[in-house]
Amino acid sequence: MFSCQVITRKGSYSGSSDAYSRINRAIVKIMQAEAKIQLRLYTRTTAYWRGKPLFEYTIENTGDEISVYVGTNDKIYKFIDKGTSVRRALMSKNFMPKTHPRTLPNSRGRGSRVAISKKFNFPGITPREFSKMIAEQRYPIFNHNFEGYITSYAIEILKGTAGEPPNKYWR
Repeated sequence: MFSCQVITRKGSYSGSSDAYSRINRAIVKIMQAEAKIQLRLYTRTTAYWRGKPLFEYTIENTGDEISVYVGTNDKIYKFIDKGTSVRRALMSKNFMPKTHPRTLPNSRGRGSRVAISKKFNFPGITPREFSKMIAEQRYPIFNHNFEGYITSYAIEILKGTAGEPPNKYWR
């Protein structure tokens, strides 16, 4: 799960409330655009899965803090992403996983699950660390672009030349 917070601290802001709310709206737009990029990356991690998990994002705006969370509540995805200490599934003899640790894109894999039982105590699932990979890829890009975008937009607001925040965002 990817999460990011931006602390806006309205109480320490001494400018006009209109400028503050315009910057706040721009931050929310940036967070929405970043969340959509994250959703595409998460969706790629399950490209060859039959039962694809639902990935979603939520944005919380308390006034002083804006947070975005991207991820899924799917149990199987979490097992594969974070790994397990024991495997409770018996796999077919020709089984080859669709995913491998810290690797994208995935492959088609081979074989299937034969049975699931709490009686099985096979070696656990190696964590694929998709969430970690996505965060490591996106955080530096997000931070760099966010700082430049908000700084230039804030300057435009102070000069009186800014319109509404643009819908265009980086990739």
